[in-house]
Amino acid sequence: MKVSKSILIWLCVIVLLSCNRSNLTNSTDETINESLVKHEVQQLIDNMVKLTYEKDIDELMKLYENSADFKLISAPDEVLSYTQLYELYRTLFDQLEKQKIIESTTTVYPLSNNKALCVWAGQEEMKMEGMEAFQSSWISTILLEKQDGNWLIIHMHNSHK
Repeated sequence: MKVSKSILIWLCVIVLLSCNRSNLTNSTDETINESLVKHEVQQLIDNMVKLTYEKDIDELMKLYENSADFKLISAPDEVLSYTQLYELYRTLFDQLEKQKIIESTTTVYPLSNNKALCVWAGQEEMKMEGMEAFQSSWISTILLEKQDGNWLIIHMHNSHK
């Protein structure tokens, strides 16, 4: 999947928004273990999918940073806080009858051993209560940070069509 110019701009904005975070240990001498970072971030994405299928909102929300800094930006102009994302998932899970990812790709860009940028895109089939099944495509840009040994999503931008 080709990454558009607007997605790259959002990626830059997300990275800039996170640059002043005090718990990032990033030095110019640091050797980044790219394969480990990519593996661990992929595990988080796989876990996110599993927990969504299981509708386990409490475990799913542990993958996101619960702070005032967390923002999920969803096209066209919706910005959600951690609490608002929780409520969105709760509403979705109440109405969701079936969800299946048909295809997806994950590209991880390690920024340090404790921070990574991920582009996750794909297509899914969903069936909501009282509606016909439908297919939807998405692309997400996700900024993750390793805190206390665990990767957390600290900023996210979603676009569905």
